[in-house]
Amino acid sequence: MESDKVAPKVLEQFASNPETTEAYALGVNQYGDPVFMNPKKAWKAAKKEYKEGRKAGDHKLHLKHSSKTFYMAYIEAAKTVDQNDELTDLQKKRLKEWANFLEIYKNSFPEKARR
Repeated sequence: MESDKVAPKVLEQFASNPETTEAYALGVNQYGDPVFMNPKKAWKAAKKEYKEGRKAGDHKLHLKHSSKTFYMAYIEAAKTVDQNDELTDLQKKRLKEWANFLEIYKNSFPEKARR
């Protein structure tokens, strides 16, 4: 299996906030990819912190609501979000931040559990 590598600046996004350091504690999986040590805590913190990005994906991009098991569509949407004229620059930025979280979150589970 080929792993998706996460950019160092993305990792910094989760290490830089002292209020959420515990929730976003990082480890490494068997493929060398970053994972959240406690995905449940990370999900709870990210759901609040990246609410604007989630909502932009939900409403403007006509995606199903994100959940602990349905999130891969948000990662894909963030890759082409700059081409979307319906979103503001801030919404685009927030969606990308949400997708950054999801990139690490997905590594925290076996591949067969991802949707």
